[in-house]
Formats: sequence, structure tokens, C-alpha cells
Amino acid sequence: MSNPIARALGWALMPVLLGLLMLALPPTGRHRTHPTTRAAQRRRRRTLWLATVGVDVDRRNIHAGTAR
Repeated sequence: MSNPIARALGWALMPVLLGLLMLALPPTGRHRTHPTTRAAQRRRRRTLWLATVGVDVDRRNIHAGTAR
């Protein structure tokens, strides 16, 4: 596009078009998870971060049966 008005209008409408596209598409599996508390999210984030540096902080009981 060599027209500066069309270019500016395209940049202005891009977030709107992307938002409409997101509403039109079905949600992925990640968005279908049930809501969790902030504390649980923080705990999971800390566990993942520690796992990246090699610290095992998994507190789940593997003998408790099925997890889900």
C-alpha cells in the first residue's frame, strides 16, 4: 500500500479484526480448563520455574489413585 491513509487505517483496524477472528474461532483446550485460584496458579508457576533449574518440588501423592 502506497497510500498513507489506507496504511494508517489498516493499522488502526488490525486489533479489531484480530479480536473478531478470536471470537469467531472455537476455544482451544487450554481455555477450557476450570478456573483455579491465584494461589494454585502461583504454586504451579513456582514449581515450573524451579523445575527449569533442576529442583524437584512435586508434592503430589502418587499412591492416592487417579489424579483427574
